[in-house]
Amino acid sequence: MATLLADFTCHGAEHLLLQHPLTLFYELEYHHTRESRQFLGATGIHFTGNIFFEPTVNTLHGGFDSRGAFCAKYGFDPGRPLCLWLPNSADVRHPTYGQVLRAAADAGLNVAVKLHPWEYAFKKHGTDTWGLGTTSDALWNACAVEEPDSTWAYRFCDLAIMRTSATCLEMPFWEKPSVLLPATTHLGLTKPQSDMVASCARILEAESELPPLLQGPLPRFRHEDYAAAQAHVRLDLAHDAYDQTVAAVQRILAAPKTAGRYESPAALRREYDSTVTPSLRRWLAASHRLRYEAGRLWRRLTA
Repeated sequence: MATLLADFTCHGAEHLLLQHPLTLFYELEYHHTRESRQFLGATGIHFTGNIFFEPTVNTLHGGFDSRGAFCAKYGFDPGRPLCLWLPNSADVRHPTYGQVLRAAADAGLNVAVKLHPWEYAFKKHGTDTWGLGTTSDALWNACAVEEPDSTWAYRFCDLAIMRTSATCLEMPFWEKPSVLLPATTHLGLTKPQSDMVASCARILEAESELPPLLQGPLPRFRHEDYAAAQAHVRLDLAHDAYDQTVAAVQRILAAPKTAGRYESPAALRREYDSTVTPSLRRWLAASHRLRYEAGRLWRRLTA
């Protein structure tokens, strides 16, 4: 759901490829950034899903022939379930990080950590965004998968644990169950996201619920449960993110170069109006909600 708004603003991109129209909603209505008005100057905005974290067979990179080969690389017992822990910025210094590792180990699970992209940036470039002086896997003595292996960790895991965040929107496409820890920041952003995947996730009210959950049979969901979440997260379910991205690039190359597709903020907001749920609107600040509801009604009357 996140946008690279700064890249678009600073580097003069002409086209935006976004996961979902709600990305625009968050920028224009929730964050209410002045910079987001520059979206009006885009030649095109294309909703393609997320090519980075939806299942894609990457034959150019290679990978693993089997789950056993993946486990062998990281020293996991292939006979035990694999738990994937996805810490975010709120977790790197928080005791929950160690509690998740202990709870999974006590339940006899393999524990792999998929780091935040900023942490992989530290490993590769030394960019210490969070001021840790290291990465969280080193701080907590955890086993982090290498960045090129992260999609394979999604593929081979049996359960994903995360703080409610945008990462929870990816797991339904892998048809892997999620456990969502309580949000500690940005509740207005994270609560609607958890609602979108509630059909195939266990949403915890307290972190103390995690150890007993891992001790019992791990959560399992039906194909229909994952499909329901996918329908909330991606508009086009007939084509995966790779297909949609290729199609968008082909349209961009074939179309004449014109600027300013959106003649007004109202035209831009119509892109996401139909996808905004009452839950999302409730989390807007009171003044923003009033402004949005009034604008939404006006756009419906003038469409």
